[in-house]
Amino acid sequence: VWMVMVLRGVVVASLALLATGVVWGLQLGGVFEAHSAYADPRLLVVIPLLGMSELIKGTESIELLRAERLMNFRTVVTAQVLRQVCTTAITIVWAWLQPGVLALCSGALLGNLVIAILSYGWLTPGRMRLTWRPADMLGVVSAGKWLLASSVLTFMVSAFDKVFLASRFDATALGVYGIAATLGLLAQELVYRINGVVLFPLLSQRHRESPATLSADYYAARRGIEYFSVVTSFVLLAL
Repeated sequence: VWMVMVLRGVVVASLALLATGVVWGLQLGGVFEAHSAYADPRLLVVIPLLGMSELIKGTESIELLRAERLMNFRTVVTAQVLRQVCTTAITIVWAWLQPGVLALCSGALLGNLVIAILSYGWLTPGRMRLTWRPADMLGVVSAGKWLLASSVLTFMVSAFDKVFLASRFDATALGVYGIAATLGLLAQELVYRINGVVLFPLLSQRHRESPATLSADYYAARRGIEYFSVVTSFVLLAL
């Protein structure tokens, strides 16, 4: 599984470099309107930096994922809090010394680097050994193919507005829109976090230990999340 994560990071970083080359060529060809975010030369730095950030994240110890599976929330929460603290602190200091979009990218990159280093020592004391089991890897890829397809489609739907508006807005206006969209999606992100970090590992454990009650447990948990989502939606609409 660790090898799959590393390969995923390599693929994402490679696609980011490819996208950078395509955007650079289109900029030279004058395809984009001069005021659009796609014509901004800073984009040629942002894309590869974010791709490198995902590459670094893919090298984290697999023990972090194992901690989620075993519902070791102390390790999971510690890692998440440290990532946010490091990313935010680096971004603020960088932006204070040299304001610009590079502060955001560098904060994410260096924050992931710190967690990747700590994941092999302080966060997860257990030692790993590098192994290669083709059958296990094929099993992971086969089981995750539908998750990959759904994740790609979900990302395309959620990011379509920004991809489209980048051709109409300049970088400043697009940044303001991105901040507003992020604030509006805070509740949704909270639900995603609860589902991914708490509910999914809990239901996985229930499936292994007591599959007869899995359906009832699932709908009981889902009912609470849906009540929260409906109430939050009305509050956001009212605001």
